[in-house]
Amino acid sequence: MTYPDGWNDTPSQPALQGLVAFNRGNYFEQHEYLEAAWIAEQRPIREMYQGILQ
Repeated sequence: MTYPDGWNDTPSQPALQGLVAFNRGNYFEQHEYLEAAWIAEQRPIREMYQGILQ
């Protein structure tokens, strides 16, 4: 299996905060963090953020 360039990039700080919130069950909070990260992100990793949001 191959992944597109940029998929192994480090997630942004807001994305990491969103993942922490998700793992704690704070789904509204995680959505706010990940949506902000998704909008701001230009790298291919933004598709992962979008997938989590959906």
